[in-house]
Amino acid sequence: MKVAATASKPTSNGGNVSRFKATSNSKLENTTVGIKIEDLAKKLPYKDAIRVNQKKLTIRWTFDELLKHTDANANGLAHQRQKVGYKLLNFSPCDVEGLITTFATNRVGVVHVPLSFQTSYEDFSKAVDTLQPRSIMWNPLLSEKLVKDFRQNIPELHGIHEDFDLFKCLRFPSLREIFQTELRNYAAMIPYYLLLEPKLPPSLQDAPKIAKKLTPEHPAQIYFDPKTGIGRVHNNLNVLNIGVGLSESLNLTTQQRTCLGTGTANVMELGLPAIWWSTIGQGGFLSVPHNYHTTNYERQAERICESLMEDEIDTLFTDPLLLEHIAKHPLVSKASHLKKVIIIGNLTSQQRSNVLDLVPRLGSKLQIYSVNPATGVIFHEGESGAPGKLLPHLEAKVVSEKNEVVPMSSVGTLKVKGYVTPSAIIGNNNNIIDSEGFSDTGLKVKMNSDGSIIRA
Repeated sequence: MKVAATASKPTSNGGNVSRFKATSNSKLENTTVGIKIEDLAKKLPYKDAIRVNQKKLTIRWTFDELLKHTDANANGLAHQRQKVGYKLLNFSPCDVEGLITTFATNRVGVVHVPLSFQTSYEDFSKAVDTLQPRSIMWNPLLSEKLVKDFRQNIPELHGIHEDFDLFKCLRFPSLREIFQTELRNYAAMIPYYLLLEPKLPPSLQDAPKIAKKLTPEHPAQIYFDPKTGIGRVHNNLNVLNIGVGLSESLNLTTQQRTCLGTGTANVMELGLPAIWWSTIGQGGFLSVPHNYHTTNYERQAERICESLMEDEIDTLFTDPLLLEHIAKHPLVSKASHLKKVIIIGNLTSQQRSNVLDLVPRLGSKLQIYSVNPATGVIFHEGESGAPGKLLPHLEAKVVSEKNEVVPMSSVGTLKVKGYVTPSAIIGNNNNIIDSEGFSDTGLKVKMNSDGSIIRA
């Protein structure tokens, strides 16, 4: 799809300022995540949406089946008195459980707050104090150290609700148990949510009816940074349109076969919803090798390579550390359908150098990109020094320490405006969003006259 761009306005001295808007012929979404997944199920009911490879068990869901599991989960949330606007902390954000939770929370208007399973007790406590969630999703595969920390420190949480007890919940069952159980029982398994309100209502609510009452501006996700104590709120339009932007930039289609291979389980702002919606939201299917809750990268790389072959994957989303293990695995040479690798996150100069060294192992025709959905810039990493491009429909500027737009090709801090900009900030905002609505990415860059971005 052809992408046009507006020209920068000249300054009074005749030079151009570092300001650019990327326009496009594509249309942005104007609905909610909860309605979008329902529309996909109606449009593509029998098309594969999800494939999960767990040891010898292969799970395949069509879009219709994905919606049914989503609504079973959503009704379970409603059954446990999770109301519109309530916040749900999720310790299992990057696997299929987290995927279903993302959709289910949006069906009933609950705000999803993903946390890495590697989160320390101190970070968890800070998130609870700042965000005041009503419930927590607990994964039984958390590290022993984290479980021990919770057991030792749980009395400190009693100020939220005196009846709250982290270890009196029914934990989320394994994937094998879920998929070998009749769908009607799935909602009954939902008490893996740890409630800060102990009493349950007598009957279920109707999730689809709730979904239809929500607006596109309703908050969908909160990304909490324990280092700064800041929570970035993103509404439904943010979550959906970052997928639209990625899909166009990467030329993803309804025939897309994508593999999600994030090894470190880090929760990156808008990263995972961006992956889900750039694939599922466009009618493609997502392959999920289920082995995230471990630091055994060799084993994870093997699972991912198996998925690349079995599902004939053409696009892989991953992180730089895991990509190194994938490139070294002997099975990667048999992944003949793989055409693109997208690395999520901002790469250091050393990581970029490592990626260039991996190109011969992965194949000279393979396209390797890196993107941090929070910054809205995508880089082609297969070429040393290649500039980045702004995702469509976004506006960017490069500013000085005084927040003044710098001349073209001058170094400054990148700020972006559009669907990657938080719809609200919780905590000390630290001037993240300026008076023009641009959010600070923290990246030091230079901007060329064509709007391309050079890392400083």
